Amino acid sequence: MFKTILNKKKLFSLFLIIFSFQFLGCTPNKKIESKQTLNLALSTEIPNLDPQIAYDEVSWDVIRQVYEPLYQFHYLKRPYEIEPLLADGLPLWSNDLKQVTIKIKKNIFYQTNPLLGESKRTVRANDFITAIKRIAFAPTASPGFWLFEGKILGIDDWKKKVGNDLALMLKTPVDGLEATDDQTLIIKLTTPYPQLIYALTLPFTVPMPEEIVAKTNNQIGNIMLGTGPFKVTHFVPGMGLTLLKNELYREDYYPETGQESDISKGNLKDAKKKIPFLDEIHFTVIKESQTRWLKILAKELDLGGVPKDQFKAAFNEKLEISNELKAKNLDSTFVPTLTLWWLSFNMKNPLLGKNLKLRQAIAHAIDFDQYRLLFTNNLALPMDSLIPSTLPSYLKKDLPFSYNIEKAKTLLKESGFENGKGLPEITFAIRNADSVARQQAEFYQLQLAKIGIKIKPITLPFAQFLKDLNKGNFQIFVDGWAFDYPDATNILQMLYSKNISPGANHSNYSNKEFDQLFNELEKEIDPTKQQKILSNIQDIIWNELPWIPIMWSRGMTVFDKKIKNFKPDPLTANNLKYIRID
Repeated sequence: MFKTILNKKKLFSLFLIIFSFQFLGCTPNKKIESKQTLNLALSTEIPNLDPQIAYDEVSWDVIRQVYEPLYQFHYLKRPYEIEPLLADGLPLWSNDLKQVTIKIKKNIFYQTNPLLGESKRTVRANDFITAIKRIAFAPTASPGFWLFEGKILGIDDWKKKVGNDLALMLKTPVDGLEATDDQTLIIKLTTPYPQLIYALTLPFTVPMPEEIVAKTNNQIGNIMLGTGPFKVTHFVPGMGLTLLKNELYREDYYPETGQESDISKGNLKDAKKKIPFLDEIHFTVIKESQTRWLKILAKELDLGGVPKDQFKAAFNEKLEISNELKAKNLDSTFVPTLTLWWLSFNMKNPLLGKNLKLRQAIAHAIDFDQYRLLFTNNLALPMDSLIPSTLPSYLKKDLPFSYNIEKAKTLLKESGFENGKGLPEITFAIRNADSVARQQAEFYQLQLAKIGIKIKPITLPFAQFLKDLNKGNFQIFVDGWAFDYPDATNILQMLYSKNISPGANHSNYSNKEFDQLFNELEKEIDPTKQQKILSNIQDIIWNELPWIPIMWSRGMTVFDKKIKNFKPDPLTANNLKYIRID
């Protein structure tokens, strides 16, 4: 999932230094012969491995294999179904929906670490409280605080009270968080919050032992102390890492049920078998898509996407895989659409934030149909909603712009910059610095030049892009989001004023009416009323245009046929525990 990463500040640098010394001389791509070995690529360096801080696809690809939250989405069932992971059953809600009681499974062990002080430390209810406190603690700079801000009883006052004092943070209770015993967690809310169950599926809320936070001074990016099926061994920053099967992993089994198509695809042949099947996983950082593709063809990687320049050679018009790739024992599958991309304006910027006509001119000047053809081979779908059509809250709305050069020129004139006269050069940033990013930058540069707008394209490695983004260094930037959970609030929180940078709202958009509707939507459980609120929200965004929608991503993944039980989906990203090598 292509996801915006939020503020890491000093922690990322510290954890890189620690890891560099800890694993000096280790090579992440060194293969150890094993029947159950999976070789994967990461498209960029890993920005952060602290689960309460990381908020991006690359980091989560690793974190979700090592850490576990209370709940997960069923691997095979659609529509999506939530099931217990570390929880012992689904949450028990009070009648007013303001209190939830969650039972924790017994005998769940953390991976071994000398800092724990005991050889086999079990997960306790208080560890989830520590995790939520870390999210709210200002020095952690967690992008996940929006999940609980104003919702858990007393957490906002608690945040102010403890300030930057770690010792005070650890010993000060939160009114709305209580562990009545090691296996019982109670969360008290200020208002009904039905999305809480989704929050408890995210890596932000994985358990964290209090003693680890104390002993590391809250700097846990180098610890990777999870309960999951895999543990980190070798890690070289910028190059990759290796995961090995966790010998302390509990008894867990492959699902027994799924969709009808799972039977025909053989995804239920391993039903009831103990997981994980894999012995080790090698993640290697390979930034260029063409290089990744060549390694797939050379059998050095087991799966990945197809570069746009190779797409027509890989698939025919019916999107059937080519005979050449079949001969290499390769197969392909669609990746579902839960990721959207847009151009984002920095609404704090005095030039763009206060000039709607200028934003509209830019929207009308770009041929997004051509963009989707050039960079996705028309696999991507035009955005006609902020919510993907695969979710029940989808609501189609015609876009407030279309590709029209003459109208773009008229709007630019009305903005006060006829033919671009008097308009300063605009910084235009694209995440990543590979050849595709450079081609995209050139595309936008040529498109906007047609109406006299000059842009300064900036292509940066992902980590640097995010660092500069948090500082507000860009005027326009390409942004993207993959849904963490199937609810409209998951994307709309990126336009909520309380989440402005360094929070998820990198466009720094602020609108009181939007905020009020967003707050109403969070509490509403009636689908009809939800749709009415969503309709009003989309009208506001379409009218004010802080974002220019580009597309809903839809991809094809090529994989070696030796990989079994492969069902890619952004909401079941902890899927490697189900993979088996034949």
